[in-house]
Amino acid sequence: MKKNSIILFSFLYKVNLVTPFLALYVNQKGGVTNDQFLFALSLFSFTVALFEVPTGFISDRFGERLSIQCSSFLLIVSTLCIFIGQYIFFMIGEVFFAFSVCCFSGSFDAYMYKFANEFEEVEYEKLLGNSRSVGWLSVSLSALLGSLLARYNLNFLFYATMGTNIGTFVVSLLLPKVSPQIKQTSASVLLSLKQNLLKNSYVTYWMSATVLYNTSIIVGYFLIQPYLNEVNLASPNNGIIYFIITMSAFLSARTFPWFNRHVENNKFAFFMVLQISLIAIFVIMSSMIDNVMSIIIVLSLFRFLWGLSDPFFTSMLNQYISDEHARASILSVGSLLTSLLQGLTLFCIAGLSLKVSFIILAVMLAVTASLFRLVKRICG
Repeated sequence: MKKNSIILFSFLYKVNLVTPFLALYVNQKGGVTNDQFLFALSLFSFTVALFEVPTGFISDRFGERLSIQCSSFLLIVSTLCIFIGQYIFFMIGEVFFAFSVCCFSGSFDAYMYKFANEFEEVEYEKLLGNSRSVGWLSVSLSALLGSLLARYNLNFLFYATMGTNIGTFVVSLLLPKVSPQIKQTSASVLLSLKQNLLKNSYVTYWMSATVLYNTSIIVGYFLIQPYLNEVNLASPNNGIIYFIITMSAFLSARTFPWFNRHVENNKFAFFMVLQISLIAIFVIMSSMIDNVMSIIIVLSLFRFLWGLSDPFFTSMLNQYISDEHARASILSVGSLLTSLLQGLTLFCIAGLSLKVSFIILAVMLAVTASLFRLVKRICG
C-alpha cells in the first residue's frame, strides 16, 4: 500500500549509528576538542532556531513532499561532511544537518495529515502512531548496532549510516503524491499563520502545552548521559541500555491509536496524566538511584511517556489547525518555540547539580499543569 512507503521512510530517516560516538570520532579523526565539539552543536541549534519557521513557510508554498526530499538529500551531504572528520567540515556538516531537520520538521507531520485525509481507508492517528513507533524502533536498533560496529572500526558507523541516508532519499522520491495544492502567496500563508496563532484559542492552547511538555522531556533526556556518569554506570555498553529503554517508546507509540480511542472524550485528563507521570519520574531521578535495574525501569517509563506524548500532541495540534494554508508553518513555530525554551532551560540549569535540575523540571511541570488546569476551567 501507499502508506507503506511512509512507514519505511519513517524508519530509515531515524537511522543514525554515528550520534552516540560522534564526539569520539571527530576527536580521533580531526583532533576536535570538547569545546569545539560543543560549539559545533550550538551552531546546529542556532541554525535550527533561525531557519525552522522559514523552511516551514517554504514547505507551505511549494509542497511538503518536496521539502521532505530536500531534507533527505541534505542528510547525505551532512554525513559526508562529518565523515571527513576535520573541524571545519564537522561544523559544515552540523549546519547541513540543521537544514535537514528544519525541512523535515513540520513538513512530514503536515504531509501525513493531508495523506490520511485524502485516502479514507487511512486513519490519521494510526498512521501517526505507526510512523512514530518505527522511528523509535530505528533509534533503538541504531544504538544496538552502533555499539557492535564501534568495537571494530568507527568508520563502519558512517558506512552504514551513509547507506541508509541514500536509501532514505530514494524512498522520499517514491512517497505518494497528495492532491496538488494551489501554491499559496506569501501573504496568504502569513495571514493563515496569524489567524491560527492569534485567533484560534485551541491552537494556542495545545501549542503551549506541546512546547512546555516537550521542553521538559527533551531537557530531561539530555540529563540522562551525565546522570549515568554521576552514578558510575556509564560504559561502552550504554548502547545496549539505550536500546532497551528506547524499545518502550516503540511500544507506546505503537499503542497510541488504542490510547487515543479510549481518551477520545477527555483529552485534557489524559494530558494531565502525562504531566503528573513525568513529574513523578523527575522526582524519582532526583534521588540519584544507582541500581542498574531500577534505572532501566525508570528510564523505560520515561521513554514510554515520550513515545506516547509525541503523537498525542501532534495529533491535537493538527486537529485544531483550521486550514491547510500554513499547516507546516504552524507546526514549525511549535518546534522553534520548543528549541528556544529548551536552550533557555539548559542555560538556567547549567552549573547546577543533577538533583536540583530534576527538581526544577518537576516544579516547572507542576506549575504549568496547574496553569493549564486553571485556563481549562476558565475557558471551558
